[in-house]
Amino acid sequence: MWKALFYFTKNDRHVLIIFVVFVAGVFAGKYLFASDEPIESEEQHTGIQAISQDSKTNGNNPKPVNKRNDKAYFKKTPQRKMRTFYVDTSKTTSQSGRYPRQEKLKKGSVIELNSADTTKLKMLPGVGSYYAKWIVEYRNQLGGFYRKEQLQDVYRMYVELYEDIIQYLYIDSTQITPIPINTSSLGKLKSHPYIDFYKAKAIVDLRQKKGKIKNIGELELLEEFTADDLEKIRRYIKF
Repeated sequence: MWKALFYFTKNDRHVLIIFVVFVAGVFAGKYLFASDEPIESEEQHTGIQAISQDSKTNGNNPKPVNKRNDKAYFKKTPQRKMRTFYVDTSKTTSQSGRYPRQEKLKKGSVIELNSADTTKLKMLPGVGSYYAKWIVEYRNQLGGFYRKEQLQDVYRMYVELYEDIIQYLYIDSTQITPIPINTSSLGKLKSHPYIDFYKAKAIVDLRQKKGKIKNIGELELLEEFTADDLEKIRRYIKF
C-alpha cells in the first residue's frame, strides 16, 4: 500500500521536477531582483508629508522640513533681548587709569642722567621701559656717564633718538663710581666696558710685579693701553 502511495509514473515525475524548479526559481528571483531602495521610516514618511503639505502653500518650490525645527515638534523658544553696551570713547586710556600714559618732559625741562631712575628716564621723548632699562644697565657697568656722547654706546641706541633726548639731559660727574684698581679682581676689571680681558690682565700682572699702582702714568708703560684708552678710563679708576 505505501509503495503504491509513493510510486510515480514517468510523466508524474517530470511534472514534479518542473514544479520544484518553478518554486525554486520564484524564491531565487525574489532574492536576486529585490529592490535596493530603503524602506521609509516613520520619520522620513512624516518629512515627505510635510514637504507635500508645504508644496501646496509655496507653489513649485517646496522646502524640506526639518523635524527638529518643525513647530509641531517643538515650541518656539522665546528670543532673548540683546543687551547693548555703550563705550564712552571720549575718555582716553590714561583717564581711565587702566593703562596710564607716561608723562613726557616739556621743552626746557632737564633731568640728571647719572641719578635718574627708569621712571624719570621714561619721561624722555621716545624712551619707554626697554630703553630706560638699557640706559640704567649701561650706566651701572660704566659707573656713570661723564659725557652725553656715551649714550650712543647704549644697546640699540640710534642717532635720531639720541639727538632727541640729549637736550633734556645734564650730567653730574661727581655721581661717577670708580673702580679701585689695586683691589679689584680680574673679573671685576674686565666687566667694565672700557677694559677688556687683556687690559685687565695687564693691570693684574703689573700689580703683582710692582705692588700697588700709584697713578695712571704707570699704565702708560703698558702696551695694551693707548692714549685714547687712558683718557676713557681715567675717570673710572681710583688708586
